[in-house]
Amino acid sequence: MRADVKDEQHMNGYVMERRAALDEAVAKNPRMRRALDTWADCVVEKGFKRYASPEAAFRDKAWGRGGDGRTTRTRRERDTAVADIECKREHNTAGVWWAIAAEKQRRDISRRQASYDAVRADLDRVRAAVRRALGE
Repeated sequence: MRADVKDEQHMNGYVMERRAALDEAVAKNPRMRRALDTWADCVVEKGFKRYASPEAAFRDKAWGRGGDGRTTRTRRERDTAVADIECKREHNTAGVWWAIAAEKQRRDISRRQASYDAVRADLDRVRAAVRRALGE
């Protein structure tokens, strides 16, 4: 099966590379930093350790890990998770993250439209080749 992809490496990696760069930009955004600080203050006010972000809380070495990578779900782990969710809801932390991410994504797409279009065209070629191979 041949899809006539123009740049397979670009097709396979470009969006993931942009996603990583955008995630980093979102994390550095002053509004996001303020939102995470507010979230962290809230978690502390509920009696738990201060974390820089929800991801940092998840990666805390204090949590035991089972063979599946999940925490061992001790009472403290569950209570911290509940505080995390309550604080995210109370302060719209995820909403702030999504709003900033969407802004950055729109800007990135408009600035790199040709590259995104090239990836889409190559993906369309692959899908068309698969359809042909399946006899659709």
